[in-house]
Amino acid sequence: MMNSLLTTILGLDLKDFLLHLFNFLLLVTIVGLLVYKPVIRFVRARKEGIEKQEKEHNEKMEEAEKTKSQYTDLIGSAEHDIAAKKKEADALAAAKAEETLAEAKLRAEKILQEAEEEAKNEKVKAITAMKGEVAEVAVMIASGILDKEITPEENAKIIDDCLKEWDESHD
Repeated sequence: MMNSLLTTILGLDLKDFLLHLFNFLLLVTIVGLLVYKPVIRFVRARKEGIEKQEKEHNEKMEEAEKTKSQYTDLIGSAEHDIAAKKKEADALAAAKAEETLAEAKLRAEKILQEAEEEAKNEKVKAITAMKGEVAEVAVMIASGILDKEITPEENAKIIDDCLKEWDESHD
């Protein structure tokens, strides 16, 4: 019955069918040996290559992240150093300004003391000169008074005249 079914449907007898089946299995085996294994090797090699590239990519990404972290730390450290140096420079400038101000105050005090000393010396000179002049005026007044006997009005007039004469000689 099978033989008649094969003959009717496929137009093959059992012997031809088995021969075709054998050829098909042989073809599949040969193709499997010749084509399948190289294709599988190619696919595996390709898969390994992709995995290797992915691993290298991940390693490079990790290295890039480490480098980025190092640069971030370096930038943070540099910013901290810059801030510290700026603070130090500001403190140094403030100290220099205070020192300059203190020196200026000392110079001003010294100049003021010298001016006061000079004013005192001038005052002493003026007082000494005035003492001599007052003595001259007193002598002139006394000589005017002694020359004659005078009344208090004449005495005041002589004093005024002597003072005017003294003022005119010193202007």
